[in-house]
Parts: sequence; C-alpha cells; structure tokens
Amino acid sequence: MRIRLMWIFACCVFGAVAGYVLQSRHSKSDLNIQLISQSKERVREGETVTAAFELSNASDGHFEIYSISGSCGCMKITDSQGKPFTLPFTLAKSEVRSLLLEVATINATGQRSYSIYVSGANNSGDELMEHEQTSVFIEGMWRAEPSEIWFRQAYPGEAVEGKIELFDGITPSGIEIDSVKVSNTDRVTARIERSADTMELGKGLTKRAVIHVKYLVPNSSEQTDDYIEVIPVNPEYEPLKIPLLHSYAKAIVSISPTKVFVRKGDRSSTRTVACSVAQGEQLEIIDAPEELKWTMVRESEYSYIQFDVASITQSQTIKIGDPSKPLELATLEIVAEQP
Repeated sequence: MRIRLMWIFACCVFGAVAGYVLQSRHSKSDLNIQLISQSKERVREGETVTAAFELSNASDGHFEIYSISGSCGCMKITDSQGKPFTLPFTLAKSEVRSLLLEVATINATGQRSYSIYVSGANNSGDELMEHEQTSVFIEGMWRAEPSEIWFRQAYPGEAVEGKIELFDGITPSGIEIDSVKVSNTDRVTARIERSADTMELGKGLTKRAVIHVKYLVPNSSEQTDDYIEVIPVNPEYEPLKIPLLHSYAKAIVSISPTKVFVRKGDRSSTRTVACSVAQGEQLEIIDAPEELKWTMVRESEYSYIQFDVASITQSQTIKIGDPSKPLELATLEIVAEQP
C-alpha cells in the first residue's frame, strides 16, 4: 500500500513539473524573433552588413516590450523605415513588427556572430527575453596607416622624412607588393622595409611592412598633388594611394620696444633693441635702408640689435626676421625727431 501511494505521489509530482516545463516553453515561444534575410554572408572589413528580423506575438494576450538591444556597440537596430524604436511599446496579439539590423564591421575579422535581444513582459506580468543572431565572415583590410602624411612646420626646400605602415588583414601569408610609385621623382623617394613581424587582428594574422618616405618641401605654400602609391602583385587588391601634405613653419618674432625715438644728427649714442624668436632662428634685419649701421649681438635666449643713431636721417620702418625661412616678421618703427 505504501509503495502504491509513493508511486501515485511521484507520478503527480512528475506531471506537475512536466506541465510547468511545457507551459514555460509554450509561454516563451509565444514571443518570437526570427531572421528573415541578410545582405551578405562574407564581407571585407569596414563594409556594412544589414539583416532583417521579424518580432511576432503568438500568444492570446499582449506583450509589453521594454528593451531591444544588440550584443555589440557596432550594431544599430531600427524599424523597417530606419527609425529608432520608441520604448516601451505594446506588441498586440498576432502582431508582427519588422526589425532592421546594421553592423559596422570595424576592427573585426574572421567568423563573427551578432545577436539581438528583446526583453518584455506578458499581460500576466511574467518577464521574458528572446534573442536571435546572424553571422558573417569578415575579411581583413589591406590598408596604410596613416592614410596620408602631413609634414608640418616645414620650410621651403627642406628635406623631411616620414613613414607609412602597411597592414594586410586579408591573407595569412601577406600581400606581395609589386612596386611603390611616386608622383614626382625630384621631390619624393620611397623605400620599403619588409618585416617578419605579425600582428594579431581578430582571428587572423596581419602582415606588416614599413615604407620610409623622403620629401623635398616645395617652395609654394599651396598643396601639391604629391603622393606615393603602393601597387600589389595581385590585381584583385586595389593600390593604396597616400597623399603627401605640408604646412609651413612660422616662428613668432618679438622685439622690445617696437618703437624708438631718436634725434637726427645725434652722433654720440647708439640704441639697442632686444629681439627673441620662438624657434631659435638666426635673426637679421630683412628690410632697412643701406645707410643704417647696425650690429647683432646674439645670446642664448635673446638677440640684441644695436644701431648707430648718427646714420638715421629720417623716420623709417625696419623688418626683422630670418631671411632663409618664411618667418612672421617683426616690425620696428624708428621715429626721427628734430634736434
């Protein structure tokens, strides 16, 4: 008798548990999210992948949806019109809503999965979460860093140097380079340094090489069309074109005082003006009358211009700077007064 009662009790417990599990499964499946279509299954790094999902309610009641999120910050989830969802919202009985997913495949290679999570509650207040995922294979990029070279604070005719790093995230063995072309052989030279180093990038290996660039800065402050171009052997990969840009240096010259007063014909004195420059260039008087007699006394932080008052016959303006470089010139005004 005791065994029979225990058997009946066990069957009741099993039936209750099974019923609860079946009810839970049924309740959970009432809210469905399903992948409908995907733009591409294989892309190059940097391309955007889009996928369409459907969110549906198969229950007898409604669901209050209060969260729709992605597994990665690179994901953007909107409605079918590309507009963000206003949360929370009610998903009525038998209602179907479209979700549009955009994935920016940046800094990722290999097989990747991206999931959408939908959280909400049914009309009984029971909370639940559903998710669905899509996957894509991302090929690494063939790229140059930096994508352009700036030679800043350069002077006309100055020979400057820079470097570019090439990265291949496409092939395990590395892209074979056919040649490196330059826009102007008189101004640009380039030398490639192959490296045995590899860098971990996602799930693939990235081969690395360095291009050393020497550039003769043009005499014009306007930008030229100078560049270097890296051409792979395999025509499937596009050449990399890296512009070469420059900006002129302008040191700020300061003088004190900026205006001096002298008496014409005074043969007994000299006047001194202190000069300084931000980048330590060699200062000279650039524009002054030939009869003006002056000397430059150079020290560690300042230079001093001394001029003979007797050589000044009239008021004049003098420009001070470095004649070999395009500095922003300082102006000294000399006012000649009657004796």
